[in-house]
Amino acid sequence: MSRRNFDDIKQVIQINALRKNLDNWQIIDLNQLSHYDIAKTLNESSIFLSSNLDEGFALPAIESMASGCLAIGYPGKGGKEYFKKEFSVPISEKDIQQFALKLEESIQKIEKQPQFLNEIAKKARAYIESHHNEAIEKQDIKNV
Repeated sequence: MSRRNFDDIKQVIQINALRKNLDNWQIIDLNQLSHYDIAKTLNESSIFLSSNLDEGFALPAIESMASGCLAIGYPGKGGKEYFKKEFSVPISEKDIQQFALKLEESIQKIEKQPQFLNEIAKKARAYIESHHNEAIEKQDIKNV
């Protein structure tokens, strides 16, 4: 989503492009798409790059995980709740070098082990469904 820390994502993509890691990959800016097309694109994608820094509970990253993507990047403030190492790749804020390296490693892993993405997606969906569902939201509202 280019409206969030675009310069960071641009650098991460450029580093990986120069290292020839993106030759078989298509980069799509979700910011230019309708809500319907964002959902469709996430369902067809393998990786979501998160450049969220200051938001609370950022929906794009958790939506990407629920759609089967490996989320890589900055969890932001509220994202620390669900950006778990078991099924995502959290990066320290503004660590461009680490971000680029983890993207490269993830691409290589997905290309060499296609089942890896399915395993990650399964873990992410299970976590999201068990921790962020309508019943929990209703109970939280009652508690407040």
